Amino acid sequence: MTAAAPAAQPRGILSGGLRRRLKLAQGDRRLSRRYPIAAELEYRAVRRDGLPFRGAGRSLNLSTGGILFQSEQALTLGMRIELTIAWPARLNDAVDLNLCVSGRVARTDGNLYVVRIREHEFCVRGRFRLAGPRFRATEPAAYAKAAAG
Repeated sequence: MTAAAPAAQPRGILSGGLRRRLKLAQGDRRLSRRYPIAAELEYRAVRRDGLPFRGAGRSLNLSTGGILFQSEQALTLGMRIELTIAWPARLNDAVDLNLCVSGRVARTDGNLYVVRIREHEFCVRGRFRLAGPRFRATEPAAYAKAAAG
């Protein structure tokens, strides 16, 4: 007696996990779709010497897992960073929004940087600049020391 063969999956239909493994095997490291959103952004981070700094740039694309952006200020691999991106769509066609993100610099290439997203939230854009701090300070002691001195 032979065992019944498992039901064949219809052609063209792949499960999410199988689709991801196939993409990885083909050399595509992106597991999430990238959206070409070009928007102004501001960021804050902490240098290796412990001093906080701020900068500005422009997003090129983003996905649920990361953001590719351009900045003239040099950032280092592994650096903790918080980004505030001026979101191009408005809430109820009336309220300006920011996408506030925290994460680490995962890749660098010249003046292009990829941040792997750890936390994110949409927030209402403030009256001053893009937004105030939304997440825990990247390095609380460093920010307190810089503010005091």
